[in-house]
Amino acid sequence: MRVNDMVRIQSFQGYTNNSLNNNLSTQYKGMTIEELAAQNPDWDWSMCINGKENSYKNIVAVSDDIKTEIADIVRDIYINGMGMTDGEAMNAAFEAYRQTIDPNMRLSATYTLNQFQSEIGEAYLNEIRSHYPDWQCGDYFDTSILDNFNPLEKLSTSSVISFDVTI
Repeated sequence: MRVNDMVRIQSFQGYTNNSLNNNLSTQYKGMTIEELAAQNPDWDWSMCINGKENSYKNIVAVSDDIKTEIADIVRDIYINGMGMTDGEAMNAAFEAYRQTIDPNMRLSATYTLNQFQSEIGEAYLNEIRSHYPDWQCGDYFDTSILDNFNPLEKLSTSSVISFDVTI
């Protein structure tokens, strides 16, 4: 699922009683989520947040392999992209992982991985700013300051419980 698909799905949050609101195209007007799913079987409907309120915002167990992959992608973003990314590598990692888990767990797992990604990114940002206080994403910095940096030592949320990996 691409970002555009996710935006379309998230726009369904404005529905009431599983009906689409008037702001969407007439092609979808009046259709229920089930009807949309039948018409668009290639979309990952397990990622639809319509009617789920915040119930999916739970930290759940995710594999150490995906955490390692995310940590490596974030490290690459800061070392090779100076903190800038197009998001494609992370999107591909999330999508590949989601396909390996129960559809009922996909939203919560994605939420967990987003929290994990944010914390690792913040750890890198704080480390860089401890050397370059005015640093902004895209600015140059000497990447050697990250040679011995392990962001996992800085994390605090339960998204990393039982996480045993080195970067």
